Amino acid sequence: MSGNHNTASYDFAVNTGKFIALVEVKDESRYKGSANIAIEVTQGKDKPSGISISESTVVLHYFGEYVVAYRTQAMRLHLRQMRAFRPPKLFKGSDNNNKGVLIPIDSLDVPWFDVVSLGELVKSRIWSP
Repeated sequence: MSGNHNTASYDFAVNTGKFIALVEVKDESRYKGSANIAIEVTQGKDKPSGISISESTVVLHYFGEYVVAYRTQAMRLHLRQMRAFRPPKLFKGSDNNNKGVLIPIDSLDVPWFDVVSLGELVKSRIWSP
């Protein structure tokens, strides 16, 4: 693992032994117990932001005792497919007019998405190529 990168694009890199994962961490600890993850896609007047511009290959939403993890590119594709049914909405309390989507955590049973305890994160299926 290497750290100290800390840009808007990703927070650190992890060598899984099979590939280098560029990881972005979202601190969601204040939303502990939430049934959803919020994924930002635009800011202001539809300026791409969040997942739309991230250079990360993996995103981790840290909820305290558990982590929601997913592959960034796969989630982008999923959001594009969903857009006709669930367009991005303004997030309440956003200071930058951020828009995004709420995704129920239990709605995705795909290999590129996982919900694991913090202690089991290293065993998550998202680290498999």
